[in-house]
Amino acid sequence: MRKSIINIIILAVCIINVVLCGILVFAIVPAMTSTNKMVTSICKLIDLELEGKELEENGDAIPIDKVVVHDIADEMTITLKNGSDSKTHYAIVKISIIMNSAHKDYATYSTVLPTQESLIKSKAIEIISNYTLEQAQGYTNVVEEDILKALQEMYKSDFIIGVNFRELTFS
Repeated sequence: MRKSIINIIILAVCIINVVLCGILVFAIVPAMTSTNKMVTSICKLIDLELEGKELEENGDAIPIDKVVVHDIADEMTITLKNGSDSKTHYAIVKISIIMNSAHKDYATYSTVLPTQESLIKSKAIEIISNYTLEQAQGYTNVVEEDILKALQEMYKSDFIIGVNFRELTFS
């Protein structure tokens, strides 16, 4: 008699376990699915890339011997937008422009580029001055991307493949 009561208790506990697992699956899976959809849509909205970007041309990586770096010689002191502390802050910047020497427009613009450094500097000043100290410190790669896009629009070509800050100091 005792063995059959123990068997009935074990069977009841197993049935309760199966029912609770079923409830868990039906309660958690839909919530996880909707959360995954929400995160995916947010990533699409802010254009978040989960993998690093490569310098590419026609799907192939640009060989290092085709990359040319032009350093803007002058150091620029740029007034940043006032932030939450309402104080005036400055960014002291030296910029390098990275170009693809295999690009069809490189031959045209590479000879003109050194004579147009003042245009490049004014474009960089225009972009950097739109950021507060906190934004500029936290998102230097975004600032570099904004300058790159502005230069590509200015030259109406994508022979410039990158903009880097050689030196960047905030005060």
